Amino acid sequence: MQFIIYNGEIVSNKVVLKSNNRAFRYGDGLFESFRTFKGSIPFLKQHLVRLTRGMKVLSINPCDCLNKEALLRSINDLCLKNNIEGSARIRVSVFRKEGGLYAPENNDFDYIIEANALEHPLYKLDTKGLIIGIAKSIRKPINILSEIKSANALLLVLAAQEAQKNRWDEALLLNEKGNIAEATSSNIFIVKGNTIFTPPIEDGAMNGIMRQQIAKIIKDSPYQLRVKSIEPSELESANEIFLTNSVKGIIWVVGYGQKRFFNKASRELNILLNQSVKLGNSPNKELN
Repeated sequence: MQFIIYNGEIVSNKVVLKSNNRAFRYGDGLFESFRTFKGSIPFLKQHLVRLTRGMKVLSINPCDCLNKEALLRSINDLCLKNNIEGSARIRVSVFRKEGGLYAPENNDFDYIIEANALEHPLYKLDTKGLIIGIAKSIRKPINILSEIKSANALLLVLAAQEAQKNRWDEALLLNEKGNIAEATSSNIFIVKGNTIFTPPIEDGAMNGIMRQQIAKIIKDSPYQLRVKSIEPSELESANEIFLTNSVKGIIWVVGYGQKRFFNKASRELNILLNQSVKLGNSPNKELN
């Protein structure tokens, strides 16, 4: 039986939320997903900064229960309870306490922590690669919610359904201006020669934690990074495309339409990513 943490307590994964739960009713919450390596969590500080910033945007009261030390202890205890000895995908979901209609009765929160085992001990580049397409059913708006990993993910659900129908592995989202913002669960980078391009946050791209780390790694590589708006037509002229997120690291894209891509930069940057994450074996350790 799998266990979760609900408001600081380890419980069986059968917690029944009440019908007036605000995440259920209104998507009134947010989350962070990241990876742990045998008790060590790369970039945890950055994830907590983004979570705190998102809570502030939603006017959810802060709580010391989600400080770095408390969260590390909780995650390690949860992995131990679930018999997870290696890498794991962690999701921390924060949602406003029940009460009220659209206007809440208070701004305190409840939270859930989940842990699911991952197969590979390091960031591993998929040798198959993804087939991607551009979602036409919906576009991502640019506003104060653009950078929040919201509990209301209908935008991403519709895009993912479109990917299913078209037999893509992943869908790209356009913003209101028709430029590429991101993929449903990842940031996007395109490679042309020795220059790597990625959309700016101002285009509706999530300020992904792995996006930030890859930007730092590129500075120490033979490549140069340029942040600019990317039009869909630019995908055809790319030598390479890859996606990034905190759980999988770098995700190679093999095809878009009839175009097929190499993975030279993806492989080189994946090596540098694993080198930058100096994995420790002791628990309760944050890696920067």
